[in-house]
Amino acid sequence: ILDEIGFTADLNRQYEKYKALAGDEPDILADSFMKGEKSIKTVIDEMDASVMGGVPQYAKYLLFFLSCTGPLYEKYKDNGYSDELYIDTMKDISCKVNENLDLYDDIGISCPNWFSNYFKLQRFGFGRMQFDITHHPCEAVEIAGHIVNEGDFIIKGHVPSAGPLIYEECMKSYKKAYEFVKGQFSGNLLPVEYWSWMLFPHYKDFFGEGSN
Repeated sequence: ILDEIGFTADLNRQYEKYKALAGDEPDILADSFMKGEKSIKTVIDEMDASVMGGVPQYAKYLLFFLSCTGPLYEKYKDNGYSDELYIDTMKDISCKVNENLDLYDDIGISCPNWFSNYFKLQRFGFGRMQFDITHHPCEAVEIAGHIVNEGDFIIKGHVPSAGPLIYEECMKSYKKAYEFVKGQFSGNLLPVEYWSWMLFPHYKDFFGEGSN
C-alpha cells in the first residue's frame, strides 16, 4: 500500500528501519484496536509508555496506523467499498507524514486522534476532499434556505494538504461523496459542513491567491 498512497523510496526505507526496531508490537496493538478491544486513547497511552525499540513517538503512531491498514482493507471488502475509495482515504497518511517531515524532519504522525474515524469507517477520502459521515451537532442553522436541525444527516468536509484546490477536482469529490451516501438521507439536498481554520476571512489579506 505504501507506494499506492504516495510513499517515496526514501520514506519506505525509513519506515522499514523503524518497523524492524519496533517488532510486532504495532501489529498487536492494531489487532486489538481494529477488533474494538481497545480505544484509540488506550492504544496511544500504551504507545507513549512503550520503548518500542527506541522508535520516536510520532513514528510509533505511524507504524500503528499502517498496521491497521490491512484489517481496514478487509472491512472495506466486507462492506463492498472499492479499492479506489480505500486508496484515496489512506493517502491522508502520506499527507500527515509529509507534514511531520516539514515540522520535525522525520517520518511520523503528530495527530494520532485524527485518524481514528478512518478506521471506524466514519471518514473517507473522495479524490481531493475528505468527508466525515456524521450528523449536525448543534442547534438548527439555515443553509441556502434549507434548515439543518440538530441530529440531521450531514457530511463534514476536510481539506488534506495534498496540493492546490482545483475547482473541478473539488466538484468531483462532492459528487463522489453524494453518490456514496445518497441512500442515507431523505430528499436530494446533502448539507456539507466545514469547521476549518481556512475559513478565517482575513487569510486572503496575507496569503497569495494560489495558497492552500
